[in-house]
Amino acid sequence: MSPTQPTRETQLFVVHVWRQRTHFRASVRRVDLEETQVFTTPTQLARYLAAASAERRHDAGATQAPSDAETKPNHPRSP
Repeated sequence: MSPTQPTRETQLFVVHVWRQRTHFRASVRRVDLEETQVFTTPTQLARYLAAASAERRHDAGATQAPSDAETKPNHPRSP
């Protein structure tokens, strides 16, 4: 991220990661949205964040990353 980049193109996420032995769980929420996404593998989390970043570069007016079988969380929830 460049400090010269306009603020409207900056995305800020709150990410919580839980690991207990072999179990993984993460929740992600953009600070400007109410919806929380929950992931059960590190790969799902990485793909979601990569998709959110890629879409933002291609479409400055987008508010959410595309959802497909690989990036869609297993258990979405809203606070």
